[in-house]
Amino acid sequence: MQPLSNMHNVQRAKLLCSLIPEEIPAFLEALQTYASQITRDPQAVRASFEQNPNPILGAGDWIAMAEEVQEALGKHRQQMPAKSALFADQLFDGLLALFTAHCINEYSATLPADNKFRQAATLLFY
Repeated sequence: MQPLSNMHNVQRAKLLCSLIPEEIPAFLEALQTYASQITRDPQAVRASFEQNPNPILGAGDWIAMAEEVQEALGKHRQQMPAKSALFADQLFDGLLALFTAHCINEYSATLPADNKFRQAATLLFY
């Protein structure tokens, strides 16, 4: 395995899924919920981005990423916990990794500090 500092997001996500596959279904549920909230109320997202401008992404980008995540989950959600490459390729490639890494950080923050998924997510994505 290569050093963590040389790994890109797809490799990190594949490792996370391989290490703790039993936690992936709960994360995917949280990811689906978050993406649904965004696509259900895009005006709230736009208002939030107006209050806190982000020079890298706009509200439209964030909404498009939520839609892309929903599409990937609709097609592959059942297979993702058992197929780390599918999980990583579908959810952590390119700029979409900004969205899913944010969701991993949000989800893991809800877990106890000694939870292995939270610790692994902190190591890989914070």
